[in-house]
Amino acid sequence: MDNKNKLNKLYLEKFHIENKAKLMSFANYMMPINYSKGIIFEHLNTRSNAGLFDVSHMLQLTIPADIDIINKLENIIPLNLNNLEIGKSSYSFILNETGGIIDDLIISKLKDKNDNIYFYIVLNASRKEIDKKILSNELGSSDSIKIRNDYSLLALQGPKARKILSEIIPEIINLKFMEIKKIYYENKEIIVSCSGYTGEDGFELSIDNNIIYSILNKLMQYKDISLCGLGSRDTLRLEASLCLYGNELNDKINPKEASLLWAISKERKIKKNFNGADKIIINNETNQEKIRIGMESNSNVIPRHNNKIFDGENNLIGIVTSGSYSPSLKTPIAMGIINNKYSKIGNNIFFESRGTKNKATIVKLPFVKHNYKKN
Repeated sequence: MDNKNKLNKLYLEKFHIENKAKLMSFANYMMPINYSKGIIFEHLNTRSNAGLFDVSHMLQLTIPADIDIINKLENIIPLNLNNLEIGKSSYSFILNETGGIIDDLIISKLKDKNDNIYFYIVLNASRKEIDKKILSNELGSSDSIKIRNDYSLLALQGPKARKILSEIIPEIINLKFMEIKKIYYENKEIIVSCSGYTGEDGFELSIDNNIIYSILNKLMQYKDISLCGLGSRDTLRLEASLCLYGNELNDKINPKEASLLWAISKERKIKKNFNGADKIIINNETNQEKIRIGMESNSNVIPRHNNKIFDGENNLIGIVTSGSYSPSLKTPIAMGIINNKYSKIGNNIFFESRGTKNKATIVKLPFVKHNYKKN
């Protein structure tokens, strides 16, 4: 049997095919990788105008935000969930007992029509079944977890995204980075968050499939918008130094090693009352053995995922986690996780590609400035 027949299909698959998307399997879904104008065009248009991504493969779910559930969630999510304000989102993770990252996520707090408070959580497609199992086990059952199977997830990103979207959904015009709003469009629910995965100002929209084409057809009337696939999504997030699960993050890498310690609530750091806290929160910061770094190749050779990294004396010091040609900087870039003592910005390191060691320089992250709307 053709394995493609076993893959999940996006609700908008027909739309992508009609728009000449190149489809490939990713995280058990058939996903658009790029459209006819190619990855570099999609990337640069997102940086200068607006890019539209279908990311409906992500796991979207809601959970009631009552005290009992909050206490259980805080065992595995190192945030102070009581302090998360209604209408706000926060980046976090699900951690295992050693502090390894089972998945990273965005968790938001919203109110329904009856003033009941709930969490809206978006998690990675590749970790769907693991995440659902862990959440069900932690909460004691899956009864309180509602999967948003009938909602697609679109991301509109770029400097023109706000003006365009506000002409269709005026309520979003003043949303700031990591703020979230539930609105009704044609009497159907849309959750709009000011977030994304590109480093640009933009929005993610969880849209009832009954009205998805109504929104989509209006967006497609704007010439500044380019349809974008996973190819440009990856190069954009790499330039913005945003982590990808399976690359910079996995269940053996903890938030400190991934340079994500900022995402753990200050109060939780002090109390150390979450999975793996003793492994992550160490009084002496110099005890940290590994750290995520950025690097620029000194040649046209592109560092690739799992390339080994060496110091100048040929000692193995780490591994490339993500690498690509940067359309914005016009040079090969990468992130890696290396031994902390070699991580000084400006240091020369060497990555091994096809049996040859190639010189690179450690640079400050992010590679490209973030343009989030914070004021």
